[in-house]
Amino acid sequence: MDVKERIISDMQEAIKQKDSFKHDTLKRLNTVFEQVEVGEQVELNNERVYKIITSEIKKRKDAMAEHKQAQKQDLAQKDAKEIALFENYLPRQLSDEELEKALKKLLVEFSFFSMKEHNKALKEAKALFGASADVKRVSEMIRKLLS
Repeated sequence: MDVKERIISDMQEAIKQKDSFKHDTLKRLNTVFEQVEVGEQVELNNERVYKIITSEIKKRKDAMAEHKQAQKQDLAQKDAKEIALFENYLPRQLSDEELEKALKKLLVEFSFFSMKEHNKALKEAKALFGASADVKRVSEMIRKLLS
């Protein structure tokens, strides 16, 4: 079962369990999927679904920071719950040790040894890790290893 099918299945299960928060949140996420499919006239694969979920998580994190700054704790908590729910559908994130080991190997393999090659290294790393490592974390780790 691919990720999108799992989300739809969980959305239907949430209806049965009368979990309106989970149902509504997953329904909004599924709506984003449908908008992309219709707008781009494509069938979404898992990698594209992961990118959309990651984008939605980033939006929620930004909103959560704004809500905390505005002292709206109830909205910040709602954002945090949505982030936690969305993260369930992403692949397991690499630990810092796993990420560092894989990046060291990648940097040697492609002969990236200076900060000038940061963007090239990041491009290769994104292709290698996909959704199993946050791009911001990967970029920071590459900077650390190249400096």
